[in-house]
Amino acid sequence: MSKQNTKKEDRSVFRFDSALTELEGMVEQLESGQLGLEVAMDVFEKSVNLTRNCQQALDKAQQRVETLIEQHGLTTSESEHAEEGEGDDEDYEDDEDEVE
Repeated sequence: MSKQNTKKEDRSVFRFDSALTELEGMVEQLESGQLGLEVAMDVFEKSVNLTRNCQQALDKAQQRVETLIEQHGLTTSESEHAEEGEGDDEDYEDDEDEVE
């Protein structure tokens, strides 16, 4: 990976973190009840747009994670089972049903 790609990814992470911090500030402003109606509506509208952008960034990150998992021969459900330690228990239960 080149330095240019690393810088691009760093900026993406920074923007997401900054957006999240900005959103937290907006929520505090709205919850304070000290904003006038018009200002509150403007802040709310900006927060909705910022939330949408954050969700899109999270969706892209999730797609990247899923792609990496698939490239390593796991499916998303297999990796969830591996993390939870459920894979072996399910196989054991299935074997019991066959014996009966």
